Amino acid sequence: ELLQGVVPIFSRAYPNVELVIMERNSSTVINDVLHGRSDIGFCAVRHGELGQEIDENCVVKLLWEEKLYAIVQIQSELARKKSVSLKQISQYPLALMAFAHEDHAVQESLLKDYPQVKINMRSSNFKLTQHHILSTGSVGLAFIASVKDFSQTFLEGLTLVPISNNSKAGFYIVYQKENNKNELIATFIAILEEVLKLPNEE
Repeated sequence: ELLQGVVPIFSRAYPNVELVIMERNSSTVINDVLHGRSDIGFCAVRHGELGQEIDENCVVKLLWEEKLYAIVQIQSELARKKSVSLKQISQYPLALMAFAHEDHAVQESLLKDYPQVKINMRSSNFKLTQHHILSTGSVGLAFIASVKDFSQTFLEGLTLVPISNNSKAGFYIVYQKENNKNELIATFIAILEEVLKLPNEE
């Protein structure tokens, strides 16, 4: 959803530039930028955790704040609550996002205090994860920002319930200061800010 309006504009401006866009978890995204495997990264990171991975050679720009939500069926008993805790969520089977077999970032970060939690599916495909929640009554977890259009992002029959007492996350752009593609990176970010109506600090 983030790039659907950005990529066509950029590609029309630079028709000879090949864009390679991959979805990974945030830790891998940051690592790829740090080691030059990616020119630019987008990542959602909980506040206080980003600085542990980023070095002084990187530019880090906050795009927006995100809050943690449970993704549930509309008819679920959880859907009637104003908010739910991670402890409550841990009593339900979970369907989580993961971008590799060894990707246990959600369990290791958000759910580390609930070792009894039952995870019945992990997938890199968000739509498949939503279908699983709809068909099984599982609960999903996602950091969501107000800029997202619910009807374009989530399937009919699902709703979001805020997770209480959770730390917020920031959605960031990360790229190396020294890169021979900095002009392209700057253009890409400018298009992104225009398409998403984000404030341009410059």
